[in-house]
Amino acid sequence: MRAAGRTLLAFVVAACGGPEWEIENISVDAHVRRRGVATRLMSEFLGLARQRQVEAILLEVRETNLPARQLYEKWAFAPVGRRRRYYTCPSEDAILYRFDFNGLLIKD
Repeated sequence: MRAAGRTLLAFVVAACGGPEWEIENISVDAHVRRRGVATRLMSEFLGLARQRQVEAILLEVRETNLPARQLYEKWAFAPVGRRRRYYTCPSEDAILYRFDFNGLLIKD
């Protein structure tokens, strides 16, 4: 997403292919956080995945990254596992999440 001045405000990086996609990274500029930008980005990403008939979205996130975890859980991503000491500097577990399109309605 870019503002009128062509400044990058947010992005999502994902491995897209096959029935399952994986979110590698989502970032929102600090100046526009808590203004719905991540929600809009997630809405557009899930809408694209739905159009492409993706079955599920996977991701992992630092256990202590509560804002990101709250965003994912708001969109019905469910925790499905843990990778012990996955991250370094500092060492931390990754929480694995899965979003399943089967039976869910996605906001447009």
